[in-house]
Amino acid sequence: MAEALRHDRQRRVDDRERKELRLLAESLTPREMDVLRGVARGLLNKQIAYELGITEITVKMHRSSAGRKLKSVSVADMVRKVELLS
Repeated sequence: MAEALRHDRQRRVDDRERKELRLLAESLTPREMDVLRGVARGLLNKQIAYELGITEITVKMHRSSAGRKLKSVSVADMVRKVELLS
């Protein structure tokens, strides 16, 4: 019984986190999402830039903006959040 309650509590926390993340993600532009998908795939900025047909500096700007909007504290945190959105 205690295990079931602990599991339910964790599920609720996870659901709340996903909901909050979806709300944050609504502020992302389509280009920021494209850049984040590249980051989640482990691509370098220059590889993302080549794939999207934009400059590396533009990728850095989108990546930084997306990180702020998602309140990411690290690249690993950003990747985890992108995976939760998928």
